[in-house]
Amino acid sequence: MVHRVQWTLVASLSVLMCSLVASGCGGGGSSSKADLTCVSTETSRNGNTTNLVVTCTVTRAPDADISFDLVARTEDVNGTKTSAEFCRGSLENGTGTCMLLYSIDVATTREIRLSGSAQPSNRSIGSFTLFKASHS
Repeated sequence: MVHRVQWTLVASLSVLMCSLVASGCGGGGSSSKADLTCVSTETSRNGNTTNLVVTCTVTRAPDADISFDLVARTEDVNGTKTSAEFCRGSLENGTGTCMLLYSIDVATTREIRLSGSAQPSNRSIGSFTLFKASHS
């Protein structure tokens, strides 16, 4: 009876471990996208231009990655889309931040969405809407 209980426990633990590994429950080593959150603080406004300090935080990136790059994808009121480098940051244990000053022409900008990748794996980082105009 004792051996049967021990064998059942070992088998159950083995199934559980395989499930955890397969589902990516290992934190930063998962196959899902890393999380991206940003906070912006308005520092000044001059006509239609709003100046912000933006701080972005990446979490759940692969533990082996050492940095991340973010790109801003902007759409203007005419529907024209452009992409530009936004910021870069270091990663430690799957987490890192970057900060920069950023200006938005609120009269001509419809939306700004941030996304990026962790390096060197090039794994995607989830997206974040930094700005969405009320006039869109």
